[in-house]
Amino acid sequence: MQKTCKTLFILSLIIAILCCIALPSYDAYCRENILNYPEEQPDTTPIPPTNIEINYEHVRFEKGQSIVLRPIITPYNATTNITWESSDISVATISIDNDLGSIRVYGNSIGSAYIYAYTSNGLTASCHVTILEPLVEPTNISLNYTSYSLKPGESFTLEAILYPTNTTLKSIAWTSLNGEIATVSDGVVTGISPGNVRIRAQTLNGLTAYCNVIVKPE
Repeated sequence: MQKTCKTLFILSLIIAILCCIALPSYDAYCRENILNYPEEQPDTTPIPPTNIEINYEHVRFEKGQSIVLRPIITPYNATTNITWESSDISVATISIDNDLGSIRVYGNSIGSAYIYAYTSNGLTASCHVTILEPLVEPTNISLNYTSYSLKPGESFTLEAILYPTNTTLKSIAWTSLNGEIATVSDGVVTGISPGNVRIRAQTLNGLTAYCNVIVKPE
């Protein structure tokens, strides 16, 4: 029994010694072959675009104003340079708006032009721009007559005078406040029956002027 215990003690001592020798070597192996294993590198191959669009297909704005156009690339992570072009620089010119590929389009003169966007691999998109005459609202309206007398069946013409003279809102709405006394059509007033009536002229932006019409008995 004593001999057996002594043998077991010797075996345990040998195993412990072997472990002390093996473990540092295994640890070094792990450090070299596992911990220092090279990381997988991301794929940096450029992705070409498959489609390009512009955020507007058609846009209208006034001469002297500007708008921003932005390219829409598919797929979103595609790599490409964008080249822009105006079909008529006398109507619309372009300049780079920011580093995201957007441009600013300036209206130079009344007319229309196409703005083109090209990718590096030959894809194309376009936007049709129409440059309009600048809107100038009237600030005052007056009439060539403030009062007028006539008989039933007679007519006269009212003319609206708008200020400033270069206003672009020239349309006038004519109204008789009593069509039984006098009527009005495109400024032409016709007496119907004796009485007093006001003829109103109104601009598109709500300015008004009046003419007092007296229809006398025949």
